[in-house]
Amino acid sequence: MKRILLPFLLIGGIAWSQVTDVGTIYSQKMHQKSSIPTYKLPAFDMNLLQKEDAINDKLPTKPFRFGKEFPVDIQPTRDGLWTTLPNGDRLWQIVIESKDAQTLNFVFDQYQLSPNAKLYMHNEAGQFLGYYGAKENNDTKEVGSWLIDGDKITIEFYEPFTEIGQSTFRISKAVHGYRSVKNIKDYTKDLNSSGDCNIDANCAAGDNWDDQKQAVALILSGSSAWCSGTLINNTAEDGTPYFLTADHCINSRTPNWTFRFKWISENPDCGTTAPSGDGPRVYSMSGAEIVARSANTDFALLKLRNEIPEEWELSWAGWDRTGTPPTEVTGLHHPAGDIMKISQYYSSPTISNRYGVKNWEIPKWDLGVTEGGSSGSALFNQDGLLVGQLYGGESACAGTNPNTKNDNYGRFDVSWEGGGTPTSRLKDWLDPNNTNATTLEVYKAQEKNFDLGIASINIASSCEETVNPTIDVRNAGLEKAENFTLVYQYNQEEEKTITWNGSLEPKSRITINLPEKELVSGNHELKAKIIYDKDENLKNNERTKVFHILESHEVDKVTLTLRTDYFGDETKWKVYDSKNAVVQSGSNYSNNQVYTIDINLPKDDCYTFEITDSGGDGICCAYGQGFYKLTTENGTVLAEGGNFSSSESTVFKIRKKLGINTNDIQKVSIYPNPTKDNLTISTPQNFGEYEYKIYSSAGQLLLSGKGETETQLSMKGFGKGNYTIQLKNDKGEQISKKVLVK
Repeated sequence: MKRILLPFLLIGGIAWSQVTDVGTIYSQKMHQKSSIPTYKLPAFDMNLLQKEDAINDKLPTKPFRFGKEFPVDIQPTRDGLWTTLPNGDRLWQIVIESKDAQTLNFVFDQYQLSPNAKLYMHNEAGQFLGYYGAKENNDTKEVGSWLIDGDKITIEFYEPFTEIGQSTFRISKAVHGYRSVKNIKDYTKDLNSSGDCNIDANCAAGDNWDDQKQAVALILSGSSAWCSGTLINNTAEDGTPYFLTADHCINSRTPNWTFRFKWISENPDCGTTAPSGDGPRVYSMSGAEIVARSANTDFALLKLRNEIPEEWELSWAGWDRTGTPPTEVTGLHHPAGDIMKISQYYSSPTISNRYGVKNWEIPKWDLGVTEGGSSGSALFNQDGLLVGQLYGGESACAGTNPNTKNDNYGRFDVSWEGGGTPTSRLKDWLDPNNTNATTLEVYKAQEKNFDLGIASINIASSCEETVNPTIDVRNAGLEKAENFTLVYQYNQEEEKTITWNGSLEPKSRITINLPEKELVSGNHELKAKIIYDKDENLKNNERTKVFHILESHEVDKVTLTLRTDYFGDETKWKVYDSKNAVVQSGSNYSNNQVYTIDINLPKDDCYTFEITDSGGDGICCAYGQGFYKLTTENGTVLAEGGNFSSSESTVFKIRKKLGINTNDIQKVSIYPNPTKDNLTISTPQNFGEYEYKIYSSAGQLLLSGKGETETQLSMKGFGKGNYTIQLKNDKGEQISKKVLVK
């Protein structure tokens, strides 16, 4: 198991509590007459550190060490160079050098600056960091810097003549960065520090997640770790800066963390080896206190030290504490401290107690993964509400593809009551007025009077060819919303509209049922949008949902080929029908053996094949070359694998073989094919009366009717292209054929 914790050696946590403001660099305006004293960090045994790293990097509970930390004692009253400027202001300077360092960063203690004093850092290449000022003053009097490239850094402190002697600080630690994913200067340009299969949050998959993206932040946690986390709403909806992350991110470190919000690429990389573009601005603030935490679900709730500026336009995530398994989930996070990424799983997560933490388990992501630095990031359900935070797992990139491994998220519903005390549960902080709310919508710093949007499209991938979608419309505005139009479209079909007449209260939602729809097997897309003439926010008006109708396989049985690993007795499998009844199962296998098992399927149905490994390491490849393969009688592969963690499952659809014999099947004909106008459907006598349906290539049902033996159809109203004609008799026997209209 990996703990999703990417250490980053930063001591104390701070940066700036407003958008970075370099301001005036005073040394650029003056002619430097005296040389600036240099403080050199001592040499150290790099080989020893590398040997330690080679061991620790393989241990999931050990942090990824970034640099060598040196305690120092550099005081402006004793060290460095003071210069009095012509107007009486003063400038203090010192150079800190550590040979061959990739980066340097610092910790300041005894930090208490006067109102107009400013502290900067810059390197020889002209890269500047700061300024830091009175806005970073805090009760701990400790502030840590962000990283800056290079092995020689100049630190400057400016104070106006009216405030001379009113500021105090000491440089107490310096960190020699000896390994990093990328040079920090490039890191904020190329940003390709996480794996190549990661998907930027601004790719198409993130189009419907704008509100949630504005709540996510990258954390420089204490002195040694990258993590992720999320601003979270409370029932008072007052913008209190509560922030949810993982307990293992907090550990016992000093509560001086730095939070960077809205680090989202404007030129995203969508799962390739190409680099992402950087975010447009830096929104960072420092400092927080722990208000509640519990290792039982691995949550930590922080309260940021400063109020969040309204002009940042952030969001506070909504939440769902019902414990109802989501129909699908989405994660937003900063793997390896990279620009924001999105991960999605299009099915329900399972409830697990893996690693001793009560969690939601994602068997394998359908899109993206998580990596070191993703720890603490939120898991959102299909309604965009937070249901957990990332604890750990084994998912990672295998090139530009996910490695099909699990991830586990501490459950928000369990954290609500936590350990039963205010400091070990969420309820006291997120429901301060004891409203007993079970769900809460997102809160925005800048709310609109009229803000109507689509909250979710509810339609799951299915075995059935008939779907019954619903669409949730939410009024996020401050005023009532009245009378709007919902427009929806399947695939590339004609748009259809529903007019809703009524009044929707602020902060509430309504569910609209779409008409029943028949579709053929394959991938489909449902788009929906709101038309509301008073709407002041158009970003949340459209939403798209991709879903899948399973293809039927006409067989009476399937065959499982199973090769066990060195621990065959850990492996079990089951096949369930659509009512969750076990049709067949197997266990108690020997080591390193190959088994071939026929699985008889009693009826037309959707079945789930599930294989489990009690050791939590699958059947390949750490302890043998085990595998499994599930095939139909004609050799079609329904499922295969072996490199999983505790379990893996696949859903497949079976249609029993037709009751008519092969010769009779061959007598079912549709002609002429291709055709320009008319078609004839001819069936054998024993096929009986049937229903025919004609679908477009996009799965749209175009025509249906009844027939028997010989039926004539006119195709004159159909455009050129491929169509599917499906026949189904009273006994449930089905035949599908393709037809080309010229």
